[in-house]
Amino acid sequence: MIRPVLIGMRSHPTSEQLQSTACSLIMTLSADEEAADIIGQAGGVQDILSTMRQFNSQPGICATCCGALWSLSVNESNARIVTEEKGLQDVCNAMETHADSSELIESACSAIWSLSLEDDNVDVLSDVAITLIIESMEKHVTRVKVVKSALMALASIVTCGEECAYRVLSPSNDVTGLKVITNAVNQHKNEVDIAESFCTLLLELTEYDDVVNELKSPSLRIKQIAMNIRKQFRSNEEISGATEVILSKFGVNAQRAPQRPPSARSRPRSAVRNR
Repeated sequence: MIRPVLIGMRSHPTSEQLQSTACSLIMTLSADEEAADIIGQAGGVQDILSTMRQFNSQPGICATCCGALWSLSVNESNARIVTEEKGLQDVCNAMETHADSSELIESACSAIWSLSLEDDNVDVLSDVAITLIIESMEKHVTRVKVVKSALMALASIVTCGEECAYRVLSPSNDVTGLKVITNAVNQHKNEVDIAESFCTLLLELTEYDDVVNELKSPSLRIKQIAMNIRKQFRSNEEISGATEVILSKFGVNAQRAPQRPPSARSRPRSAVRNR
């Protein structure tokens, strides 16, 4: 089934409907790791990027392409192809062009999450993606799926190094990243996915001692937010474990033995399977 889809894309490059349908099929098929590998070997990654560039003014098809890139790029070989083809910049361009489309922003953040595992993407992630993600979170603060995808993308980017962590704290001179993030989290206090994603981001940020000192700023209220999350979701083992680790960095005595959940870098494949 994969090859006929790709042949159709190459035979009708200007058909928006065909390209959109084909990209949706590829996104669905690539949730299977073996299929994702076959698609990559057959040139499917380049086909998706070609479609995205051909229809860069259409938010719907760009969103579908970003979704396909997210799913495909969980595969290491495909992520390398996207990186070599400068696909991360295409994703960032789409975010900037279609900043009002929550559907696109959600898919783009998910694609960035997968592509953040490639070391050659660090410069674009640090210089461009972080700012776009935080701006998008502020613009679409009421959208649970956007906030969740943005938090997970940021969490994974933070693992790239301390410079990226500081970029999240202060993406520009007039924006405090953590204030935007905590505002979004506070708007979704009852959403378990938001609590879990926020804790994942805090876990990665608190890996850097100097960043922990920044997080202790009273104006951010990070410790209080983490304590509230621990109390509200105490029956959730993953969130409870994460908050214990986070709060231990703030000098709070653990209510149970802190056990760090998996890193954000280890989660994209399971997220694709469970979407």
